[in-house]
Amino acid sequence: MTFACAAQPPAHTVEPLPSSVHATPNGPSSETPREEQRPQALDEATRALRAAEQALRARRFDEAEAAAKAGIEAAQRTPTRDAPGTLTALYRILGFVGAERGKNAEAAAEFSQALAWSERANQGPIAQGYLNLLMGRLELLACDFDKAREALDRVVQIEGPFLPKTEIDVGLAWANLAEVDAESARDDAARANFERAIPLLQRTASTDPDALGHALHELAWFQARRGQRREAIQTLEQVVELASRFPFGVHVASDVTKYQELVGPAGDVFLASHGIVVWRRSTPAAATAGASRINPPPSSARCPKPASTFVHHGQASNAEHVVASMRPSFRGCYKNELSTRTNAEGQIRMTGKIDADGSVIEVVAIGSGFSPAMVDCAGSQFMAAKFAPPEGGGASIVIPVTFMFQDHTAATRLPF
Repeated sequence: MTFACAAQPPAHTVEPLPSSVHATPNGPSSETPREEQRPQALDEATRALRAAEQALRARRFDEAEAAAKAGIEAAQRTPTRDAPGTLTALYRILGFVGAERGKNAEAAAEFSQALAWSERANQGPIAQGYLNLLMGRLELLACDFDKAREALDRVVQIEGPFLPKTEIDVGLAWANLAEVDAESARDDAARANFERAIPLLQRTASTDPDALGHALHELAWFQARRGQRREAIQTLEQVVELASRFPFGVHVASDVTKYQELVGPAGDVFLASHGIVVWRRSTPAAATAGASRINPPPSSARCPKPASTFVHHGQASNAEHVVASMRPSFRGCYKNELSTRTNAEGQIRMTGKIDADGSVIEVVAIGSGFSPAMVDCAGSQFMAAKFAPPEGGGASIVIPVTFMFQDHTAATRLPF
């Protein structure tokens, strides 16, 4: 079993490159290479690529970046047919690292480099479509909507024999185009693109439920912002149903809170019937501090950023240390859960407000796949924690807790 597992980025694919195209320190070249045997520099690049992939999967981003840059330097010294494919994979890793750090514009530039080398490597529409999808998503997150639309348009144009192999990429591209249109106040176009995206993503939900979950999430919040209450409720119920089938692939905390806001107490029966547990505790100080309710971040801001493990409105200097010290207690809660439900697995997302003295004055925990007792146990541990007095007089901290069996881990096609 694993604790708080993160989705892994998809593995790269490298197809053979014609001998007429190869890498040089100044970029791709069509000159005939002087030797076709595999030189030492390419072996160095391949080893660096493997090290970078392993570090990225382990979320050791500094290590992944250093290995990828070393691999790029080695590959650019290698005039062989294999170098462009290797460089494609290395630049793609740099793009993932940048995305994980929230450096969206820089990450998009790295994916652009990967796309240029992929074209030299003749990797075809599927590989290049995926790189355009990554670029388009990052340009959207960087709020450059024109560049986002340009990249995503190239993905949705993939047709014919390639489409069955890349339905998820085309579906994700339509969904991201819908977000671009929503941000640009093009409501009719946004609705049409959501309608194009969701059927494609429904067909691939068993392999990547997060893709469908994200599209439904964005559609529901789009509907809610435009006063379409009934439609938003129906879409949010689809998110909850999806989360009940795939408790690790779909993140529902903000959607559950929005659903309760729209439906009221009557929605609790529906949530409970789908294994969603909502737990709240607060101290009298919460009301005094004006923190009687913890609101989730909006679905889509003008410049949204990837979620991080800890979200601070102020900053408690020892937050990561305190949260790390709670992990044995969370494991104890899970051990108790296994004593009554031997196959129990799921996730809990807890949001806590920290008062000026470092005490926790309110916690909202939303659990999927676990019993109320498990969610209560984890939430109570958070309530009992003590942090350093936060800067600014208060802080908000988010703790995701996941327990699953190793064979349930799955990659998501678009992890940011």
